[in-house]
Amino acid sequence: LLKDKVVSTEKVVEETANAQDDDDVARLDEALEAIQEQPETLQMLQMYATHVLSNPSKIRYRKIYTSNASYRARIGPHGQNVLLAMKFTPSDQKKTILEYRGDKFDILHHAVDKMKAMLSSSTTTVNKKKKNETMNANKTIMAATTTTTPPAATTTTTTTPAATTTTRQKEACDDNDEDAQSESTPLHSNITNDDDVLDVA
Repeated sequence: LLKDKVVSTEKVVEETANAQDDDDVARLDEALEAIQEQPETLQMLQMYATHVLSNPSKIRYRKIYTSNASYRARIGPHGQNVLLAMKFTPSDQKKTILEYRGDKFDILHHAVDKMKAMLSSSTTTVNKKKKNETMNANKTIMAATTTTTPPAATTTTTTTPAATTTTRQKEACDDNDEDAQSESTPLHSNITNDDDVLDVA
């Protein structure tokens, strides 16, 4: 009977722990959803969790200094909610330090997997957006290139009747000048020297 009671107690403890784990996971997922479109914050939180998982026995990797410039620039209130959901707690020694004091790392593994999936999805979305922008830009360039320009106006030279008349009048004047010049030219005498004239007595 005592054995059955012990087994029953252990089962209750296990179920309670599982329920608590489920609550912790739900709380973490909710906190992560608030920063799903902030890749820089996700990357830094992933780094914090990975440091603890890769170096579980080293205390310095379990500490996060919230006064750090990088922390203040990238984490923000929503990012800090994620850290608290991952079981980082304020240090007893200093309020500007968050520490991971747990011996279980399931919540950290879940956080890292979740953040990797979010970052992958974010990268895919950004790549699709860039691809669509590039395609639209190419379409615009092609449309501008294939637009036909109007042909240049052809310049034609036409001879007006007035110009023709003026030309003919000029030609007639030139002919008259030649005739007048030929009439005004004196007839040359056969006598070319006074010495050749004979005096008649």
